[in-house]
Amino acid sequence: MYGKTDKIRRGLGVLFLSGSVILLVIGLTILNNSLVGWLFVYYWLVCFLFTFLAIGVALLDFIIIRKRIRQMKRELADEATKEFKKIFPDKEDKLDREIK
Repeated sequence: MYGKTDKIRRGLGVLFLSGSVILLVIGLTILNNSLVGWLFVYYWLVCFLFTFLAIGVALLDFIIIRKRIRQMKRELADEATKEFKKIFPDKEDKLDREIK
């Protein structure tokens, strides 16, 4: 069900999200007094970058899943229509008019 690209994409999402959480915790505890001036700004920009990358990967995954679901629904509807036409061949014209 899941392909190689799905695993890579989700792995990147986990990596970016865990990286941002680790940076957040370290920045608020260990490096709290050490981050001054531009170092403070750069550090938190990197943390935000990791966060936005995680959000971007999540949105991409959401779009891909929606596309797959839409395709699966289309295939299921086509399959059901073919089965209906096999079972009820005399209703084929009426079915085509109702679908269109």
